[in-house]
Amino acid sequence: MAHDRRSSVPAKPEPARRYNKSAAQIADEFGVHPRTVRRWLAEGRITGRRVGPRVIRFDANEVAAQLLGGVGGAA
Repeated sequence: MAHDRRSSVPAKPEPARRYNKSAAQIADEFGVHPRTVRRWLAEGRITGRRVGPRVIRFDANEVAAQLLGGVGGAA
């Protein structure tokens, strides 16, 4: 799979219906700054998909699973 040299995000686009949240929308959901979301992406804590030369989209469910690791499930 090809990678963009400037980012750890795969250049190959995924289906748009899953990856439809921007960094700002993810930040709003988690109560953090969009810069924090981009830092998490750069650190490899979360994944996103590049859908344009400067546009990255996220799957909210995937990000929640990566950050929370299943916290809040049935006990």
